[in-house]
Amino acid sequence: MGEISQETVEKYLEDNPQFAKEYFDRKLRGEAAGEMLQPGGAQAPARASFRGLTLAEEAALCLELLEALREEAGSVELAAHKALRRLARLLRADRCSMFLCRARNGSPEVASKLLDVTSTSKFEDNLVVPDREVVFPLDVGIVGWVAHTKKTFSVPDVKKNSHFSDFMDKQTGYVTRNLLAAPIVMGKEAFAVVMAVNMEFYDEWPVKLGEVEPYKGPKTPDGREVMFYKIIDYILHGKEEIRVIPTPPADHWTLISGLPTYVAENGFICNLLNAPADEYFTFQKGPVDETGWVIKNVLSLPIVNKKEDIVGVATFYNRKGGKPFDEYDEHITETLTQFLGWSLLNTDTYEKMNKLEDRKDIAQEMLMNHTKATPDEIKSILKFKEKLNIDVIEDCEEKQLVTILKEDLPDPQAVDLYEFRFSDFPITEHELIKCGLRLFFEINVVEKFKVPVEVLTRWMYTVRKGYRALTYHNWRYGFNVGQTMFTLLMTGRLKKYYTDLEAFAMLAAALCHDIDHRGTNNLYQMKSTSPLARLRGASVLERHHLEYSKTLLQDEVEIQMTQHHLLKRPPFSHFTSVRPFVINQVTDYKIRWTASVLSVLFRSADQFLLSVKDDIKCYWIYKNLNKRQFETVTFEVAIIATDLALYFKKRTMFQKIVDACEKMETEEEGIKYVTIDPTKKEIIMAMMMTACDLSAITKPWEIQSQATLQVANEFWEQGDLERTVLQQQPIPMMDRNKKDELPKLQVGFIDFVCTFVYKEFSRFHKEIIPMLNGLQNNRVEWKSLADEYDAKMKVTEEKKKQEEGNMTEKAAEDSGGGGDDKKSKTCLML
Repeated sequence: MGEISQETVEKYLEDNPQFAKEYFDRKLRGEAAGEMLQPGGAQAPARASFRGLTLAEEAALCLELLEALREEAGSVELAAHKALRRLARLLRADRCSMFLCRARNGSPEVASKLLDVTSTSKFEDNLVVPDREVVFPLDVGIVGWVAHTKKTFSVPDVKKNSHFSDFMDKQTGYVTRNLLAAPIVMGKEAFAVVMAVNMEFYDEWPVKLGEVEPYKGPKTPDGREVMFYKIIDYILHGKEEIRVIPTPPADHWTLISGLPTYVAENGFICNLLNAPADEYFTFQKGPVDETGWVIKNVLSLPIVNKKEDIVGVATFYNRKGGKPFDEYDEHITETLTQFLGWSLLNTDTYEKMNKLEDRKDIAQEMLMNHTKATPDEIKSILKFKEKLNIDVIEDCEEKQLVTILKEDLPDPQAVDLYEFRFSDFPITEHELIKCGLRLFFEINVVEKFKVPVEVLTRWMYTVRKGYRALTYHNWRYGFNVGQTMFTLLMTGRLKKYYTDLEAFAMLAAALCHDIDHRGTNNLYQMKSTSPLARLRGASVLERHHLEYSKTLLQDEVEIQMTQHHLLKRPPFSHFTSVRPFVINQVTDYKIRWTASVLSVLFRSADQFLLSVKDDIKCYWIYKNLNKRQFETVTFEVAIIATDLALYFKKRTMFQKIVDACEKMETEEEGIKYVTIDPTKKEIIMAMMMTACDLSAITKPWEIQSQATLQVANEFWEQGDLERTVLQQQPIPMMDRNKKDELPKLQVGFIDFVCTFVYKEFSRFHKEIIPMLNGLQNNRVEWKSLADEYDAKMKVTEEKKKQEEGNMTEKAAEDSGGGGDDKKSKTCLML
């Protein structure tokens, strides 16, 4: 018998549809499809397709996929991996991948998270670690295009698609022939992209075999079928009339039968083929309303949430066509109730988060009430009543306020504001507020950006009140950091790399950088599991300072509008509880279903706090900036950079910038090299914040020694807390019992932490050399004290050893009788 060709088989099957149908039923049953979905299950037949299953089997598969994902809901990556494995099996795809959408340095991009997922691959082999991820901008490749357009793309031949990029194929040697990619959308933003490559499509087989009738239902404008999820989306958009009865009476026709109560108590699925004739439940036999509508058949199911609690009952009446509900209806409605259960749980979470948000707003209002500068405090700086004889500040002209404020501010030369050696010791805390205001005038941002001086004064006074009365991390320390930032910008001539607006933000961030410091470091916050540590995670205190600073920039107008419910969060009727699980504009139903479920897993609690606030925020000292200008104002890079753990990670990058600038012949070349790249500017800004944060170590010895004692006392106070509260032995730096080791610790701190930043800045700009000189002079002083301590300890140790030796000899003499005879103490003469 000769070899049978594919064309011969196809012709035979087309000519004998009954045989083809029987063969198809025999070779691809629902049980075989179920095995396909199990990890390590039997491989699907080569000609199997998802659409080739019966409707009941399809519903069962979807339900099983939902349940499998729910089991892994605690781990997003694991759940996504499990879904992609099943997707690869169902689509007969060679492999599947998932890319996350994100923005870095303001540029949107997609990064690989799960790569080359097959039906049998392991999670550990497919998970992409951060240092090995593949990153694409949105204008490169089909994945980037899907993330940009938020639409699904089915590409039968990638060579004919202009968006396809063969970068990955060249790197791996893999050949991509076709692919299917769909976005995971949350709200209006694409969160991730799911992609399947090199699939075998046999979508027309079930129709040709007579298993499935040609689709005759509604279609999308591009000709695609409207599936079940489209119907859900249609209903949830409010295009279908839905009656809501908040508190139905006990004798309402939906409750009087007792069926909802029975289902809620027992958790059973009840399918009543002839409801009026049922003997257990008492359904109304006649019309239930004036329309003459009567109950014929009923399908009732419990709604179960992810905690497996019954939270509701869904009841369906009178299936269209007159037939009773069948097994397929049970499966498809059970799938729907899975969504409803998740939605109800999300609703509860949303309401709980609303209450937490309300409590936060109340706490913030109380905080601002005690922190915000009072009118009398503002009058102590802006003396408009004394100099202008005006009782209300609103009656003063802005030019008048600027004039009287400038007259009362200290002379920057008299108080050494431009000097790295500046000392706050002879200046009162109240005068430091005026010095802070003077800094903003000196960088010429008050007039340029039309900052109202009354607003600037209130903000500066409020910042002062935001610092706690700690031993070291207090308002004086905060001002010193701000003054050093000013000196680096002006005296150190680093301002030439930044715009006036950026300098404005950097100075404000430096003044706020440690606001509301608790007197303990990040490690203590994490060890004590403080609320800050539980909330922030990494860079605990720095992120708290950042959020506090943003609060101070929030205009009281917004706070008052929130209190009067002008900007409150939307009611539940405006919060779509099911539709967020459905991804807009996804057209291929196979990958659509998986992407829909994955979108549930990626939804975090933060999304439930999204409100309908209009974009009318007015920020205090930036209130007159336009939107484009305000977008360039960022505190995050500057304040978070004061975390020394991040400083060590950026040192090499900063050193490379300095090396490159040293080789440039002209100053203009260096300015262009830095300013053309926002990343370089951010790195320099971060190192500037570190240099400001540690600047006390560079002050003249008489200033630096006192500052060191202050910070040491604060460290010892933390050590006392660690010993008493945490029941732990503090490290030597925090242990007041080892305070004599302070000089030695200072030398180590200078060598391993401080020297690098000031040495590199001195190379970068010669004007900053005074800071390095001050550091080195202080190291000499501390090394001298450390050597004295070591010499003292050496003498003490030798004295101790001598005393121990004397005691040993004395003990030996006592054991020998104490006589003066020369007899041996080890031998006995007989």
